[in-house]
Amino acid sequence: MDGTAHGFYMSVAIGNDDTVFVAANTEDPYIRMGDDAFQRIFAGKEDAVLVRFSADLADIVGCTYLGGSEGENCSAWR
Repeated sequence: MDGTAHGFYMSVAIGNDDTVFVAANTEDPYIRMGDDAFQRIFAGKEDAVLVRFSADLADIVGCTYLGGSEGENCSAWR
């Protein structure tokens, strides 16, 4: 997200409150996570990253990595 590595955006969903959720795959270990992130540290070759934006896309409400030591990814919302 800061241009230092590849990101592959896979899925977008709109929440009941009109917030926007993006599920992506990334090789970027430098995405800034908030203190409340489920997983703040990039853990592998490729991790999934989940980002929640405000309804007007002006703010990131939440962001977290999801992954282990290998190449995990996220391809869709359910």
